[in-house]
Amino acid sequence: MTQLPDMANRRPLGLDAALRAIGFVLWFSFILFCVGLNQSHGLCCADDAWFAIVAKSLASGLGYATTFSASEEITHPILFNPSTGTGPTLIVPCAIAFKIFGKNEVLPGLTAILTWGGVFTLVLARISRRIDGLSFLLGVSVMCAAFLASFSFHFEQWYAFLGEIVAAAFLILAHWIISNERFSGKSSFLCGLALGCAFQAKFLAAIPATGIVLVFVVRGMRTGFQPVQMVKYAAALLIGFLIPTLNFEAYKLIELGGYRYLANWQESLNFIRAQGIQGNAHVNLLLLQQRIALVHDHFGVNLIGLLALIAFGTFLYWRSASKNWILFSAGLLLSVMTTAIYWATLSVGWPRYLVIAVAIGAFLLSVPVFTLELWPKFLFTLLTLVLLRTGFSRDAYIVRSADHGLFRPTTERAARASLVRIIDQRKRKAPTILASRWWASFAAVEFSLPGSMNFKRIETVSELPEPKIILFNHRFDPPQDELIDKTRAQTSSIIFRRGPYELVEVR
Repeated sequence: MTQLPDMANRRPLGLDAALRAIGFVLWFSFILFCVGLNQSHGLCCADDAWFAIVAKSLASGLGYATTFSASEEITHPILFNPSTGTGPTLIVPCAIAFKIFGKNEVLPGLTAILTWGGVFTLVLARISRRIDGLSFLLGVSVMCAAFLASFSFHFEQWYAFLGEIVAAAFLILAHWIISNERFSGKSSFLCGLALGCAFQAKFLAAIPATGIVLVFVVRGMRTGFQPVQMVKYAAALLIGFLIPTLNFEAYKLIELGGYRYLANWQESLNFIRAQGIQGNAHVNLLLLQQRIALVHDHFGVNLIGLLALIAFGTFLYWRSASKNWILFSAGLLLSVMTTAIYWATLSVGWPRYLVIAVAIGAFLLSVPVFTLELWPKFLFTLLTLVLLRTGFSRDAYIVRSADHGLFRPTTERAARASLVRIIDQRKRKAPTILASRWWASFAAVEFSLPGSMNFKRIETVSELPEPKIILFNHRFDPPQDELIDKTRAQTSSIIFRRGPYELVEVR
């Protein structure tokens, strides 16, 4: 068993255990806070409703399908929609939960929280065995503070049915296994399995996996293995990665058949290309400065400052920490930098594309605190708090998301429940044409309604003579829109108006 540092040996075992326990209590309190927000908001945004509908379709026997398109009118579920970037790591367990407990808009977010919460807890449990109680408590404190400050404008990632945080958790677990567990075929396989789960949680997780390759090569060189042994370990890692990936691909092939499977892959490649910058290198360089400012705007953290502080922390414990700890942080740092460079130079630049890197970077801030001696530990903690001060000043955003009370439904969730009951009653009484302007406007309502394919787009029903009810969502519908204005002019009655929702009847 790994020995604790001398400082820990001098501390009474009871006090050390108490500090360790307080660290876990703090971490579980963070998880409970996220569960409370999930209970309050339910489906908090259009994207998590999109993924929840896929899980609902899977549980209902429609397959891995969306029941509407982001761009065009459809009349049948779309299997394996290429624009669904969240994979079966989240969606399959959620579909199982729907089968067991019934459809509920709290279950998707709860599935995500339990998944990343379980993975992070496993990593923290392994870390706690390698360090003393004080270091563990301080490290967990910095980690939770970094999560809160770094996601001051994107905190819904922690409690919604979104795959980025889950992917980050599995990537951190994979880095830990390959750097700090015994280097063997078994650990390589488990590392690959964690990496495969990360990739199937969010396909973007393939980019921040570069650090794992680095750590694998360095550990192999340090161990002095012959090429044959390294090939065996590399094969074990690859097999672990391919298990979740090939299972999903086999399921797609069975569901789609050979021709449609190849067509789906072509559509997916076209979608991936569309996420890249449509310009030249000069254009990309011009956008770089804007994107660094965008990171500060959306995450409350300076990306360059974050990377510099992590590098400084690595320098501080380069001589004092074990080589495995150094490899752990170096691998994670390379993964963060690779993702940041990709996002800044090659992607369309949406902030969500950087969430995985920011989450890993926030976790990285705790690694020096876990490993440094006492005074360097406090110095690094102080510098971290200075870096995160902007995020802390904007944490009112997170507080406001809970100002109605944790575990109590928000006004929007309560309004959505009432709206769903009204629509369901109307549809039960007589055939009803139900339409909305844009998929984001009705995604959460579509999930909560019985069955599927409930909504059409306004432009496809506007000329039909039958009575129809139209849903507006002020969070997503454009404030000035010719089609919406025309529809309002034809309104015969307002059926429901509460929160962001407005349901009108048009004849």
